[in-house]
Amino acid sequence: MVQRQVDAVIEFQLDVNFGAAIMKNFDAAGVPVLAIDIPMPGAMFFGVNNPQSGYIGGTYLAQAAIAKFGQDTVLEKAYFVVGDLTQAGAVLGMRSEGQRYGIRSVLDLPDDRMITIDTTASIEQAFSQMNSVLARIPPDAPILITANNDQSVIGMLRAVNASGRGDMVVGVGMGSDEVETMVASPNMVGSVAFFPERYGNWLVPLSLAQLAGQDLPEALLISHVV
Repeated sequence: MVQRQVDAVIEFQLDVNFGAAIMKNFDAAGVPVLAIDIPMPGAMFFGVNNPQSGYIGGTYLAQAAIAKFGQDTVLEKAYFVVGDLTQAGAVLGMRSEGQRYGIRSVLDLPDDRMITIDTTASIEQAFSQMNSVLARIPPDAPILITANNDQSVIGMLRAVNASGRGDMVVGVGMGSDEVETMVASPNMVGSVAFFPERYGNWLVPLSLAQLAGQDLPEALLISHVV
């Protein structure tokens, strides 16, 4: 992009560890950057409100579990499993923290029944990691599932279904970009929407404002609904 002498960059890349090296090149060339969802040092941040979206999803998941299994059963037996994405860094980690706070705002689950796995945001890895932790969960325990994106939740649910325990699980996704798959899955009761198809409505004007020398906030966060 620098070699092609672009005027501005709208950047998304998943691994937070590469941010400083990428920004060093853009800064040296004087190219303004908008960073989507994963922070880049010195760039304006645009995207998901991770604590809010996680909290909304966690509370919805807890309420759905109570509606399906009953509050007493959930409080006494349920396990909560969240799929994290460690390579994306602390800001995305706030999504998982929000999910945990959301669950606990409704259900006072003990620490030993709250499990975190690293799904790397993929269906395949989520399936594998969820399959590995199922042995730690009693067969009569309700399983509450959420993750950093829809794909991870789908993989985790498939692992539970493959084990023959599909009637004991409920899941809430993140992103709402797998709508057809979600609708086809009776155990995936919802997803927190990010609306990436609308990002351009903000990103293009923001980038033009950057080029015009206007002062912009350090971050602009979107609103979320289930």
